[in-house]
Amino acid sequence: MINYIKGTFIESSSNKIVVENNGIAYDMYFPISNMANLPLENSEIKVHTYMSVREDDISLYGFLTEEDRDVFLMLLTVNGVGPKGALNIISTFGFNETVKLIARGDNKKLAQVKGLGQKTASKIIIELSDKIKKVNIGNAKDFIKENNEVNEKINSVKEEVVEALVSLGHQKKAAIDMVNSIQCNENMEAQELLKMVLKQ
Repeated sequence: MINYIKGTFIESSSNKIVVENNGIAYDMYFPISNMANLPLENSEIKVHTYMSVREDDISLYGFLTEEDRDVFLMLLTVNGVGPKGALNIISTFGFNETVKLIARGDNKKLAQVKGLGQKTASKIIIELSDKIKKVNIGNAKDFIKENNEVNEKINSVKEEVVEALVSLGHQKKAAIDMVNSIQCNENMEAQELLKMVLKQ
């Protein structure tokens, strides 16, 4: 099994992302709820993965955090829930809300996921409600919230600098590469990053 892939984020579509590592582009299904937390294209990314192997199909599923993948794997233990169904649940609600729905036994809301149905939703509640309560919801929530906020701030600053470079006459792809060549942290402002990029 591929535990994770660390490489370059190439692009995303409606429910997939492409990550390149050592000249190989990995196409993987990805939760829609995490799309907003992806870095800029051509940035480095680490994706925790699950490989689904069937007689007629081999597919990769990717997650930004181990917590997301752990809940995904837990959902797969329920008979009738396949990889695409589990991904739909996390895509619809996100990690925290999925954990909370199962923990409080809200099968009605869970059943709203496309293609899931009331019967399977009830089965998920019955089989996972006790197990899911062992997941450290508070710490996971704080961890994800903190990292998402940092990523959002960094991405916002990077996007602002990319726009500034484009307005100065640079091609967008070249501008993104220039910005990504600088190590950026959550304390860096757009003006500071722009100065560092122009000094290269």
